[in-house]
Amino acid sequence: LKPCCVERQPVFHLPLPASSPGWFEPPGTVIMGYSGGANAIADSIIASVGDNDDGPALSQNLGEGAGSMASLVQKALVNIVAPLLQRLGDLEETSALHKRELKVAHEKADSAAQRIGLHDRSISAIESDLIRTKSDLKRAHELICEASEHHSSLDNDHEITRAIANRLDSGHKSMGSLLADQQRLHEDLEGRCRQVQQGLSETNTAHISINDRLQELRTRLDGLNDRHLDLVKS
Repeated sequence: LKPCCVERQPVFHLPLPASSPGWFEPPGTVIMGYSGGANAIADSIIASVGDNDDGPALSQNLGEGAGSMASLVQKALVNIVAPLLQRLGDLEETSALHKRELKVAHEKADSAAQRIGLHDRSISAIESDLIRTKSDLKRAHELICEASEHHSSLDNDHEITRAIANRLDSGHKSMGSLLADQQRLHEDLEGRCRQVQQGLSETNTAHISINDRLQELRTRLDGLNDRHLDLVKS
């Protein structure tokens, strides 16, 4: 059998049994005016041979063995077409299975593409968040550095203040000792002042007695003067 007048879809070249032709047509291919897949091709071939075991009517010139020759030709054609039909049926089932698998694969691919798009948008949002977080961390690092420098300066000021406080504490202690000494000196001065006041009181008392004695002496001197004048007159 030679294919002729073929209006075909793309041909899939797959290995076939040794007894079958080296090519086949997918389902729906139109061969010699027939369409409908492997069953239609088989029907066309068997119909061309005949519907009974006697085979087609041959010319009388073919001899007595014409019927047996037609039967042999029919059987040979059936033996050739049977594996081809089986192979074509398997290929149709495989093609349908592949179509279903391709449809499922396309659906999965579309779903995966949608998920990938969602993931891309999520990654873009995460990337923008990371960039913003990076800038915030950089700013926080700068603030921490500034705070560290300020803390270092505060530590230096604290050390200076501590040294000043230590000096003030030592000065306070020395001032306390000086105040204690001054208090003792003040007490000594108060004792001396009391002694001086007591001496002044005694001196005032002695001065009063001396004034009394001087008054007595003045009175006696006046009396002696009067007596001397009396003596001079007499």
